[in-house]
Amino acid sequence: MTVSYITQQVGEVNVFYREAGAGDAPVLLLLHGFPASVTCSAISFRCLPKSIG
Repeated sequence: MTVSYITQQVGEVNVFYREAGAGDAPVLLLLHGFPASVTCSAISFRCLPKSIG
């Protein structure tokens, strides 16, 4: 799976996000503040149902 790392300017704020998966698949937006590292968040992602992972 290809992962894209994107920064988008929104007003005066730069928003960083990652995109992955099929372009025609439903969108799933995961927001987090803590843990601040995606590596730490990966543990939480294991709890997602297999149908969306």
